[in-house]
Amino acid sequence: MFLEPAPGVAGVSNILKMAREGLRPGLTAALSKAAQTKKFVRCAGLRVKTNGHFSMVDLGIHPVASESSAAPESRLYVVMLEEKPQVDSEEKQQAAGPIDAESEAPKSSSDARIAALKQELQARDEYIQSAREELETTTEELKSSNEEMQSVNEELQSTNEELETSKEELETSKEELQSVNEELATVNTELQTKVVDLSRANNDMNNLLAGTGIGTVPSIINCVFCVSRRQPAPSSTLL
Repeated sequence: MFLEPAPGVAGVSNILKMAREGLRPGLTAALSKAAQTKKFVRCAGLRVKTNGHFSMVDLGIHPVASESSAAPESRLYVVMLEEKPQVDSEEKQQAAGPIDAESEAPKSSSDARIAALKQELQARDEYIQSAREELETTTEELKSSNEEMQSVNEELQSTNEELETSKEELETSKEELQSVNEELATVNTELQTKVVDLSRANNDMNNLLAGTGIGTVPSIINCVFCVSRRQPAPSSTLL
């Protein structure tokens, strides 16, 4: 009666999209207020269009008890819609006394319309206030996230600078190691050259001693200057 099928994909039910004319603003504001306060919210005197005419409806939103850690989008609410009985024109006339029927009917209709418009305006104001508070909360969260991102960015920049410094130190160490390696290679080449020269000189000395045919100086002399051991004479004489 107060809801109608929403256009779009079948099976997806959104009560705000299903609400009829005159119900949606009050329902939106009441749901938002119930989500914030977590208490029962009542909105009376909504003028809702139903089957070609308007009906006065009282709206109630009751939050279902759930865990405090539950996400806001997973919470449940009971939506109660109660149609207010309309007073017959005869009862109105009897309660109000003898009044001209021709002037009273437009007046009562305009008063009801004004009251309904006031209710809708109040509901819209509450909805706008709720949306403004949600926007402020979202803005603060975005601001906090932005500050965190800036802090993380600064940390990343600092880490990048440290990595650049480490890279430069590694390059410097690499150059020093290359320089030391070159020096070691030079020293190794010089040592190899000296070893070759010493080997060549040793061979020349051995050839010289072997070709002279002269005994060498005794290597061991006892206390009375007697030769105890000498080098044997060469087996051949150099011509």
